[in-house]
Amino acid sequence: VKSVTIINDDFALVTLSVASGQIGEDTGATTTTVTATLDITSVADVVVNLTATGTAIRGTDYNLPLTITVPTGSKIASVVLSSIGDTLYERVEDVMISIASIVGGLEAGLPTKQQLKVDILNDEAIPTVSLSVGVGNNGSIGEVTGSTTVTASLSLGSGLDVTVPLIKGSAAI
Repeated sequence: VKSVTIINDDFALVTLSVASGQIGEDTGATTTTVTATLDITSVADVVVNLTATGTAIRGTDYNLPLTITVPTGSKIASVVLSSIGDTLYERVEDVMISIASIVGGLEAGLPTKQQLKVDILNDEAIPTVSLSVGVGNNGSIGEVTGSTTVTASLSLGSGLDVTVPLIKGSAAI
């Protein structure tokens, strides 16, 4: 009687998905779930290492664990991407999530790499600009040699450049 050992060399194929492609910065849904799904149940843990790039900065604009572990006997596991609020007016920022490497499985769809996009929506209002004019002695400026300072102030911080066009007038009061 001979014994035969069968070695399981089937690798699970890993597919990434995201619950929502956009989250709020401070308002509305501020989290989404990133999920790794296997096509077969694995006989060992499958560790999916992620990369996160894009215009949003990890640790400043959002938090995301960069490892998803699908436990032995399971076919699915998730981590949470959560936004970090700020008080800057800014454009919509994005997080691009992809698979860096997998231990115990293979990325589904190769040679095309999977990439997920999550937009973080700004929730601050557009800042308003106020101008103040500094004037010389007794509130007047010399007609020929006078000068003054014009100061622009924003109602709140902006992550964008703000340009204020000024027009020189010639009318005297």
